[in-house]
Amino acid sequence: MSDLNQLFKRKNQPSLRSNSRPSSFFSSSSSSSRPILESEDSGLTGLTGSTGLTSRNNDATTKRIFSKLDNLQKMLEKIMKNQEKMQDDIKSVKKEVTILSYDQDCVYSVILESVQNLLEKIIYPTFDQFKKTAKSFMEKSDINFFSSLGHRWEPFYHKKIRVDLTKKLRALRSTLCARVKRSIFEVCKVPPISIAAETSKINAWKKNPAISNSF
Repeated sequence: MSDLNQLFKRKNQPSLRSNSRPSSFFSSSSSSSRPILESEDSGLTGLTGSTGLTSRNNDATTKRIFSKLDNLQKMLEKIMKNQEKMQDDIKSVKKEVTILSYDQDCVYSVILESVQNLLEKIIYPTFDQFKKTAKSFMEKSDINFFSSLGHRWEPFYHKKIRVDLTKKLRALRSTLCARVKRSIFEVCKVPPISIAAETSKINAWKKNPAISNSF
């Protein structure tokens, strides 16, 4: 009988395992639902603040990099423009050198043809007639070069043709006048005299009977 009573006591007595579960459950629940301490909250805030500071530093660095890249791009564009201008200047210089170094023999040929044409038509031409005649013979002499001159014809004419053309025309005109004078003296049988002679010699020459007979 005593054995049966002990057996019933053991059966009705709650097990240690079942009693331990609620205690552990309540302890875990209480630990999970406990409020966050101030020290833990400040740690999280510090972590968030440091992350934001790093992000701002990265943004500032990125802006500086892009700013430098923009400056480099502007410098490159400026250099390219300067290079284009230099290329244009080089082309212009080459053209000027080509003009100035043009074959002087060809220029002299143009001058001679222009002078001969002028002497046959106009002994004392104007400056416009000088230029017009030279332009015509320059075009006939070298059409490709003349076409390449374009608006540079005026400076080319003044630098390479005008002065020599004027000198040559004066020289040939003087030669022509001397020939005409000599021919007159020979035909009219008049003694020759120089225009640079002294006044007394010129007066004596005028009083010569051959002079009065020639008129």
